[in-house]
Amino acid sequence: MKVLYVNQTAQMSGAEHSLLTLIEGLRDRVHAEVACPAGDFADAARDRGLMVHPINGTDVTLALHPRTTSKAMVEIAADGARIARLSRRCGFDLVHANTTRAGLIATMFAGVGAKPTVVHVRDWTPEGKVSAAILQYTRARASALICISQLVADEFPPHPARTPLHVIHNPIDLRRFDPDRIDRAETRAALGLAEDELAVAVVAQLTPWKGQEEAILAVSQLRERHPNLRLLVVGSAKFQSARLDNQAYADRLHALPEQLGAQDIVRFLGERKDVPDILRALDVLLVPSWKEAFGRIVVEGMAMRLPVIATNVGGPKEIVTHGEDGLLAPPQAPVAWAAALEGLLTDPAGRAALGERARASAVARFTPELAAARVWDVYGRTAQPG
Repeated sequence: MKVLYVNQTAQMSGAEHSLLTLIEGLRDRVHAEVACPAGDFADAARDRGLMVHPINGTDVTLALHPRTTSKAMVEIAADGARIARLSRRCGFDLVHANTTRAGLIATMFAGVGAKPTVVHVRDWTPEGKVSAAILQYTRARASALICISQLVADEFPPHPARTPLHVIHNPIDLRRFDPDRIDRAETRAALGLAEDELAVAVVAQLTPWKGQEEAILAVSQLRERHPNLRLLVVGSAKFQSARLDNQAYADRLHALPEQLGAQDIVRFLGERKDVPDILRALDVLLVPSWKEAFGRIVVEGMAMRLPVIATNVGGPKEIVTHGEDGLLAPPQAPVAWAAALEGLLTDPAGRAALGERARASAVARFTPELAAARVWDVYGRTAQPG
């Protein structure tokens, strides 16, 4: 089957990593090509031997804005026309849009003669009439929807078109996220971590809903009882939003440790490409998001044999069984996170056992082969209906 994968952004984030992992899992069944803007994602696709077709892309926000909304609609229409021409000219059997925004592009000219389009919905949407309208539009025009969690699926209102909706969790590259291939002592030394220091981290884009502020507040409560505790904040304010000023949030985060007297235990590492190495150096991974559509980093941490404390809302509660292969804690509750973290810090044997069970769970449930088989089934139902 010949499939055109559409991505609306040039940047690399969880959605782009997940797509490349999925394409790798489908390699024996699908001839894949990519349509996306020039940038990091296009480079990563070419590095994997994929043909890349350039589009302009869009950073449209799911909220009305007098200037950006009209500009985004022009971008979407222009790229939608390109995708329609490309899919007909190159004989693609199916178009797979990697995000809701990419879905707006790919379904712009849905109708008679258009190729079937699968829209992969990878994020939660903010409340509001515009978001609800976009979800209605997407469900009406897509041939099928893939949602990365039940949380995401539940956001779609009923629609008379009855577009098939499938919940398929993201896969991860278990060869890349394999703790046995990385020397822990070596990577800790490279990060400047002493042998007796306990390292925890938040690995995510810098934006309020990812909860880095709450992690800093939680760790600062433990600094006197655990002077060897270190928090690594990994990520950057890479996406701007009409709703959230992520750069201003990043600036506040950098000032917060000094305000709390915790500047000696918090380190900002910025954007990193060596995430498996950083995870291997840790003792505990924190995922304190307010709302998380899936939580790819949760699975990556589990695969690296790490005990993970994750938010108990959204996707992570579909990934983690509390007390069995990880811990869950309520968002925006630094006291609760401090208590959960301290319980692990004071129990090395419990940390190790939890990490072992986490690795086993990740290997059993989040392989590229498992996700690819489920997506392939969706392709078969969509490209050859009935």
